[in-house]
Amino acid sequence: MFSSLLLFELNAESLRDLQAQETATALRGLGIEVPTHADAELLDALASEYFETFLQPKEGGPPVQSLWTSGQYEGDAAVEVRELARIAGLELNRDFARGAAPDHLGCLLWLWAETIEVVPEVAEAIAQRHLNWAAPCLARASSGTGFYASVARASAALVTALTGTVTPKTTGETPPA
Repeated sequence: MFSSLLLFELNAESLRDLQAQETATALRGLGIEVPTHADAELLDALASEYFETFLQPKEGGPPVQSLWTSGQYEGDAAVEVRELARIAGLELNRDFARGAAPDHLGCLLWLWAETIEVVPEVAEAIAQRHLNWAAPCLARASSGTGFYASVARASAALVTALTGTVTPKTTGETPPA
């Protein structure tokens, strides 16, 4: 879910999905208050908030590892993430992420979730080599108020948990260093 929230701004359908009682309750437990209505004005405001929080923040850049670690798109991190996806037998389809870089935080969380049960060494590599950079990015994004600032705070807590609790397992092909 965090992958999707980081990659795409809410629309009427995705907001309705989040408003489902079980989902809204779970998100509330993580500090995310889901808006209770979905009129055009709210969706426009959420789209603006998403843009300002994740696409073009006032400080820093969007949540893409290569930007934060090497100051460019498609850096070494992007190459390694593609290789990790290949090892896991997954394809990072640019359509999936609306053209986002493979080392976008949303893509990284998706890849981690897809691999933790089936290729845990890939999930471990993602947690240990591709999530630590996200802390300063999410700290800046979470400093505001509103829905997406709360998504950034909850995402930061998730990243902290993943980087601190995933244990290495070795089965299969070794991820690149």
